[in-house]
Amino acid sequence: MILPSVREFFDEIGRQPALAEAVRALRRSGAARLRLTGLNPTAQAVAATLLHRMSGRPVVLIAPSNQAAEALAETAGAIFEMLEDAPKLAPPMLLPARRDALRRALAARGDQRETWTVLWRMADGAASVVVAPVAAALLKTAKPDFFRNLAWTILKGDEFFLEDLEQGLRGVGHT
Repeated sequence: MILPSVREFFDEIGRQPALAEAVRALRRSGAARLRLTGLNPTAQAVAATLLHRMSGRPVVLIAPSNQAAEALAETAGAIFEMLEDAPKLAPPMLLPARRDALRRALAARGDQRETWTVLWRMADGAASVVVAPVAAALLKTAKPDFFRNLAWTILKGDEFFLEDLEQGLRGVGHT
């Protein structure tokens, strides 16, 4: 549970003119690019989290490096936890970047799964705040439908062909 004084503090930040204008821009357009300048990393994380909370739209925060992105994602996650009483969406996530061609070729499956999970949540509309280093933001990816189709919902009693499940699992890197 968040203390009332902490909630009031964040509500006051949300009423700042620049942030309020950014929320209006997010609400009135399909896809918006906003640039808030002059913010230190903690203020960036606060602003991104509040923008998501106030607009109900996913927010992508671009950081200059992997290290900066990791720190921003961690800070945004802590703020998100303080503000959300019962989070319905995924907490802020990091979209990792591959450092070089060799690393891409030898990427650990866990790293690939993390990247695909973030892209799937973005495509599915289940992302809150996504923090990405510039290198990750510039990566060419598949269309959103590809990532939406990565997840299957299987309920008790559902029937399906085992071969379809095996093919789907192989398609996302499980062998």
